[in-house]
Amino acid sequence: MTDNLNNRYIFHWISIERLQRLEKSGVMKPYWTHYVFDEKRFIKGISGCKEPMLWNPDEDHHREPCLIIDISTVEAPLHSLSSSETYYLTRSIKNATKAGKPIDPILKDIEIRRTRTFGTNDEVFIEGSILKTNVVAIGYEDDDMDQTGERLALIKTAADAMGVPLLDMTGWQVSAPGYSETDDIISNLIGQTSVYSL
Repeated sequence: MTDNLNNRYIFHWISIERLQRLEKSGVMKPYWTHYVFDEKRFIKGISGCKEPMLWNPDEDHHREPCLIIDISTVEAPLHSLSSSETYYLTRSIKNATKAGKPIDPILKDIEIRRTRTFGTNDEVFIEGSILKTNVVAIGYEDDDMDQTGERLALIKTAADAMGVPLLDMTGWQVSAPGYSETDDIISNLIGQTSVYSL
C-alpha cells in the first residue's frame, strides 16, 4: 500500500452525544480495535479518515458533526492504513483466534496480496485518545431530517464551548474538494499556514 496523501487534517464523524462528552471531559478515549498488519498486533484507538466524505453518515441518517483534527498536535502513535484491508484482516484474525486456528496463513495471504494489488492508505488510526485541543474545527452538513434546527444548535454550542469554528461541509463529495484544497480551506478557516506531512 502507498501513502501519497500528505494532508494535515483528518476527519472523524461522531454523534452529537459523543461530541458533547468530548467538550465536557476534554478527551475521547479509544473505542475501536484494529489488527494492524505492519505491527502484527491488535491496537485500540480512534479512526480518522483522510477523505471526509467517504465516511460521512448515509443519506437516510441524521447528519453528524465531524471533528477536524490537526494530526501534528496528536501525541499518540499514528498508523497509516488501508481501511478496507484492515477491516477484513481484523475480522479474519478475530474469527481465527476464536476458533483456535493459526493466524499465520492469514498474514501470509496479506503479504501475497500486497505484491499483486495497488492501493492507497485512506485511514489514520490514532493509537490512543483524542484530546479536545487536537480539534481545530467542527464540520457539519445541512440536516433535512431535523426540521427544528435543534441538532445544528447543539453542534454550534459544543463548538463555541471548545473555542473552534464551524465548517459547513454541505454539498461536499468524495474528492471534491480534493486533499490539498481541503487543507487550504481548513487552514484559512483557522488562520493556520504551516504544512504537515504524515
